Amino acid sequence: MIAKKRGLKRPALLHCGYPFTKMVLSVFERNCTLAPEIYCHFLQPKMMIEDLPFQWTEKLHQILHDFAAMPENVRPDVLFIPDDIITSIAHREILKMQKNGIDWDPHFIFSTSKQIPILPYGSVKGDYFEYDVMAKADAAVKLLIDIICGKKQQPETIGIKPKYFSTLN
Repeated sequence: MIAKKRGLKRPALLHCGYPFTKMVLSVFERNCTLAPEIYCHFLQPKMMIEDLPFQWTEKLHQILHDFAAMPENVRPDVLFIPDDIITSIAHREILKMQKNGIDWDPHFIFSTSKQIPILPYGSVKGDYFEYDVMAKADAAVKLLIDIICGKKQQPETIGIKPKYFSTLN
C-alpha cells in the first residue's frame, strides 16, 4: 500500500527465508503480479543446523547486481526487506554500485527494532516499521504469569503493532 501511494510499481522482496519461506512466498504471490522467481528472493530458504556467520552476503550482492543490470522499465523500484541487517548490507552494496556509476536508486521499505536500531534514522531513503521488542516481551511475561496463576487457560497471540516512519517527510 505504501509503495502504491508513492507510485512505485515494481517491488522486489529480499527475505532471510527460514522458517517463513512458504508463508512469505504466498503473501508475495497474493499481493504482486510480478514473477516471484525474479522478484522474490530468499537468502536462507532452509534451516541451517550450524551456527555460522552470514553465508548469504555474496548471494545478496549478486541479486542486487542482477536487479541493477535489468532494463530500467523492469528493474525493481522498491525493495521490501523485513530485516534491518539485510537492509544495511543491501543499502551499502547499492551505494557502492552507485559510486561505480550504476544508476539505480530503489526506495526501501524495511523493519527495524526500537531497542537495537541497526540503521540511523534517515540513512536509508524510504519507509520503515519499528518493532518494540520490549513491549512484546512485557506482554509475553504478563500472559505467562496469567496462565501460571490460572487467570487464562490458553495461550494467545501477542500482537504488538510496529510504528510506521518515513525518512522522506
